[in-house]
Amino acid sequence: MRTMVIETFDDLDMKQAGARLCEARKHLRLSQQQVAWRAGYTQANYNALERGNRTNITVKTLYALCQVLRVSSDYVLGLPTATPELACASGVE
Repeated sequence: MRTMVIETFDDLDMKQAGARLCEARKHLRLSQQQVAWRAGYTQANYNALERGNRTNITVKTLYALCQVLRVSSDYVLGLPTATPELACASGVE
């Protein structure tokens, strides 16, 4: 299994992150307006996120969107999900 390492925020593929947000939203059959409202965001800014046109997102916004869409931030950012083996190997308990 290939592990993805993010060196900087520039390495994040925001188009892919936006596509994952869109996929999660459609899976829940929610409109962009519904997601934005529930997350305390504007529909225009949320639309820009889904299109990958907005590259700066706060942790607070990411957390709120993940809560609304019932997905992990790792999923949205395209990171591998942490496993107990990985956590122990990195010294995190």
